[in-house]
Amino acid sequence: MIITQHEDLIEQRICNIINNVGLYCVAKNLINNLSPVTQSDHTSIVDACDAWVRLLTEECLQQHKAKVQKRFDKAITLNHLLAYCLQPTDKGQVLTRQQVQVALELLIAKDPDLMAHLCRFQAEAEPFLKSLFHDSCVGKLKPGVWWTCVKKACKGVNPGLCDLAIMLLHLPSSSASTERIFSNFGAIQTKLRNRLGLEKAIQACLVLS
Repeated sequence: MIITQHEDLIEQRICNIINNVGLYCVAKNLINNLSPVTQSDHTSIVDACDAWVRLLTEECLQQHKAKVQKRFDKAITLNHLLAYCLQPTDKGQVLTRQQVQVALELLIAKDPDLMAHLCRFQAEAEPFLKSLFHDSCVGKLKPGVWWTCVKKACKGVNPGLCDLAIMLLHLPSSSASTERIFSNFGAIQTKLRNRLGLEKAIQACLVLS
């Protein structure tokens, strides 16, 4: 629309870039891949890790792989990698050998006894029930809910591993939602309006949300 309205003022080179359908498709694809690592309230650190791993293998970004890897190393922590290894769908299989190694070292540092149970989980062996790994279960349940089912249904599984998995898999991908709460409340509890009671403050928050 801008090009159409200001065609005489915009360089032809820029017009060609904006009118490039291929570039538009690449940008749209990248936006879809990046959505889990943006400020969403409903994504976990597993979603963020999955998005970053996909970006590293994205064909259109191979010429910028070093830069993407640098950002990956800043964004993804050991907890991200361990959480990804505890995801019941692919169990961290898309991670590199080095990434899996550092994730397992973190698990051993937390509790060495959990390592054997993680190996049984990745092998889908007892005491994990084979039925829990069926697509109808793994594909429809959120990872944290799946581990809650394991804790209740599989008596031989170390509850410490279940608790660790549930905690990691429920961690949000960013602090955006928390920051949004403080930002909204900042518009309610101001320097001039600083004696609000709890009940009125809650009502104002509900109206604002």
